[in-house]
Amino acid sequence: MVRDDRTLTALNRFLDVLFALAFFRTIEFLPRAGGNELSTLPYGILSAIGSSPANVTRVAFCLIVIVYYWSRKNTLLAVVQTANGTFSLLSVASVAALFVFLYALAVDPTYVGGWPTLLLQSGSLLVASVLGYGALRYAIGAGLVPSSLEASAQRLARIDLSNPLTALIATALSWSGLTLWTLSWFVCMPLLGFLLGKTTKPAAHSP
Repeated sequence: MVRDDRTLTALNRFLDVLFALAFFRTIEFLPRAGGNELSTLPYGILSAIGSSPANVTRVAFCLIVIVYYWSRKNTLLAVVQTANGTFSLLSVASVAALFVFLYALAVDPTYVGGWPTLLLQSGSLLVASVLGYGALRYAIGAGLVPSSLEASAQRLARIDLSNPLTALIATALSWSGLTLWTLSWFVCMPLLGFLLGKTTKPAAHSP
């Protein structure tokens, strides 16, 4: 049974809290140096940050991922007029999978573990993307999207396929090394999103 929009409001606030927690938790992974230690470094805080380039790169990538999925959450909820238990569960489970991505960053910040770390990160984002895509498809099929926004929701769902497809490609590239794996996200996701957006059929206009 579909509930009123108070469920949607509560879901939106809860997800915002989770994303905020993920964001600030990720910031804590940046290199730290005390005041006295900073004074001994040739370039101060820049030297501290540059001491762990792999970790800084991973933190930056993680923050981009968090901001991207938070923006995607906002776009999804903008086309949904109400929520029920199944939609809420899929949405929360999708964000929970992102925390597995954060876990991989926490336990292996410099990627000394090699491909298993990359596999865990891309695999967790694959699960997050599939659950998020499933939530959108469920919302359309269950009538949680108003008829006036159904065409927009269908187009969003088509473009949203770029997320699990990119994660699948990155998962397959986990054995290729950090550089190629990272580039796959920044190349495949926008490219697939563009192509899927171009192949979306235009909405029919009433005469």
